[in-house]
Amino acid sequence: MANTGIKTVLTLRKYVDGVATSEVKINDPADPDYIAPYEDLVDCPVSGGVTPTTVAPTTATPTTQAQTTQAQTTQAQTTQAQTTQAQTTQAQTTQAQTTQAQTTQAQTTQAQTTQAQLNPTCYEVTYDSSVHGLDQDRYGIAYVNYQGIFEKFSFNQMTSSVNGSELIYYVCADTVSEDVWDVIDEVAVPQYNDALASSTQGDPCDGACLPYTTEAPTTEAPTTQSQTTQSQTTLAPTTPSPTTTFTPAGTLLNAFCQGDDYTGEYADGNGGSYIQVIEANSALCTGTTTIPQSTTTTTIEPTTTVQATTTTTIDYTYYYAEPCGGGATVYFRSTTTMTFGEAIKIDAYGDNCYTVGTSGAPITSNEVTASYPDCEACNPSTTQTPTTIPSTTQPSGNCTT
Repeated sequence: MANTGIKTVLTLRKYVDGVATSEVKINDPADPDYIAPYEDLVDCPVSGGVTPTTVAPTTATPTTQAQTTQAQTTQAQTTQAQTTQAQTTQAQTTQAQTTQAQTTQAQTTQAQTTQAQLNPTCYEVTYDSSVHGLDQDRYGIAYVNYQGIFEKFSFNQMTSSVNGSELIYYVCADTVSEDVWDVIDEVAVPQYNDALASSTQGDPCDGACLPYTTEAPTTEAPTTQSQTTQSQTTLAPTTPSPTTTFTPAGTLLNAFCQGDDYTGEYADGNGGSYIQVIEANSALCTGTTTIPQSTTTTTIEPTTTVQATTTTTIDYTYYYAEPCGGGATVYFRSTTTMTFGEAIKIDAYGDNCYTVGTSGAPITSNEVTASYPDCEACNPSTTQTPTTIPSTTQPSGNCTT
């Protein structure tokens, strides 16, 4: 079948600053970028030409001169027709090239306009490994980030939260591709798209996103939550004076001078006694040892100890944290203000290093054991000396009556 000279565009490729990207879509009439069919005689030349008219020779009076003139006339007509056709083709080619240049310029202008009108929001992207068990070092997602740059990352290159077979990612993006991407060959693999889902709540972002909550995230100053710990009051039982045949312990049996020290002999409560200096270098003693009989009995009453009731309020701030090497988000608390991006170790996770996120995390009892400027400093192979966070202790008091 002969060409009609009309070109029909089947697919559209996205250009950013005049450079082609790998993003391709169907040329759908419902799409605002749709390009209608147009005449292009360069790529779609019309085949065939003008059929020359041949005049049959006459048999009336054959004349050689007449036949020559008729042949020359036919040749002149054919040459004129071909010249006209060539001029028409050239004019149509020039028009098609002009139309194509205008279309390319319009697409470039549209791409530049789109880039200038970025509106990045937080996207929640979920990959379900139970649908397609893909190589997570090779396959991942692609999106236009908050700066208008087209980026591609494998699933293992991004920090995720794990929910069964689902890996959940939070990215700040202008748009997120609906396709799973092969980041090694840098091509979309839409045959795996049923394992991928993305959504956005429209929350504006500037490079970082937090997991979705039931309320929109706030940019106000971190709220410090207070946790009150109340110690229990324990009363020591009162012990009555025991009934015994022995002299109560602490009873002064005798007092005497031993050298220059005024010394006493006291009952130990078990029928024996012990010696204890009452006053050293006493003026009562002259260096001669005298053991007078004691005429005074001293009784030491039992003492009851009551542990005081103490109420202590400790102010904690609860933070999110992510593993330095990637993994699930965890929570911890601190009585001091933590800096976004610094590295820490948490008592519940041993010697693993985490990077501090934002505050506002759920209440937890996980404590910081050490802090570092960043993840590199937190690595045990370095010589960085960690900053030890003092453990929190509960004060107590004793009252003696």
